[in-house]
Amino acid sequence: MSDVALVGLSVADPPERWAAVGFHVDDGRVRAHSVLLTLGIAPQGAGIVGWTLAGLERDGDVAGLRTRRVPGVDGPHHAAPTYLSLTGGIDHVVVVTPRFDALADELAERGLPLRRVAEIRGTRMGFRRLGGPTLEVVQAPEAATNAFWGVTFAVPGVPGGAGSLDELCARSRFLGEPRPAVQPGRRIAAVSREAGLSTRVAFIDPEPR
Repeated sequence: MSDVALVGLSVADPPERWAAVGFHVDDGRVRAHSVLLTLGIAPQGAGIVGWTLAGLERDGDVAGLRTRRVPGVDGPHHAAPTYLSLTGGIDHVVVVTPRFDALADELAERGLPLRRVAEIRGTRMGFRRLGGPTLEVVQAPEAATNAFWGVTFAVPGVPGGAGSLDELCARSRFLGEPRPAVQPGRRIAAVSREAGLSTRVAFIDPEPR
């Protein structure tokens, strides 16, 4: 089977809320390199309500997550800067689950086996690439079911320099000080609730070289 890649996210929030935060929104969509975020999909819903994957062998939702399948990927897209001229592509998408092992089995059955599983800060987590972005599965006993939790964008600049997470936080009233991320050697900053997004959105330093 070919590699499976994330090519789209469906988001409940109306486009104007993302635009007010500072995202470049074009016709209700945000382009983050090879991933297209379509906004305003489910006005009565909240957060990420579905994803589009390329490379799946068959149609049908994956592990109870609303899934759209497309035949293939036509290569990376390089559109206008996504957020305040500083953001690169999506770094990772987080899915929470009350049944970690069952979800891992369901992912593997659909051709998406987790490549690494670890206990980090007392929480069981699993990871695999979906093209460029990483799928991050987090065990959450309090969750009612498997669900999308949020999305994190990579900020390409070297920490402390031009185009960095530090610069982004200094320019945005919706971001606080960066804090250590789960990923070693990286920092993360989340968009505050004041922004009015139902989707959990964060920004992270680039991967260490």
